[in-house]
Amino acid sequence: MTTEGPAFAGAHLCLAQAYWGKGLYLEVINEFTAYGQLSGDRNSLDFAAALAKGYRSGGWNDALSKALETRLSQRKTSYVSRYEIATLYASLGDKERAFEWLYAAYSDRDIGLIRFED
Repeated sequence: MTTEGPAFAGAHLCLAQAYWGKGLYLEVINEFTAYGQLSGDRNSLDFAAALAKGYRSGGWNDALSKALETRLSQRKTSYVSRYEIATLYASLGDKERAFEWLYAAYSDRDIGLIRFED
């Protein structure tokens, strides 16, 4: 795996997160897809596909709902950050579940909690 240029998977993940913050949702989906393809991470590809399917059928909230379903299902067979699930609930406006998952992330010492965001 290369660590520079357009074939660097990590750069696409960072771009996806930046676009998410700016509300550029089609770009978010494209960058998550690129990340999944370049990293070979099947879970990330499934996450991107769920975002795309939900976005096509009903906009960003449907995209978030499909992505959340996918991540919760993936937890049955592999690691999925509790912090990431909390952010999906928060993005959907479900504060109660977001705080439940944030507490669980804190208990797990989830690395996502040290991200610096405004």
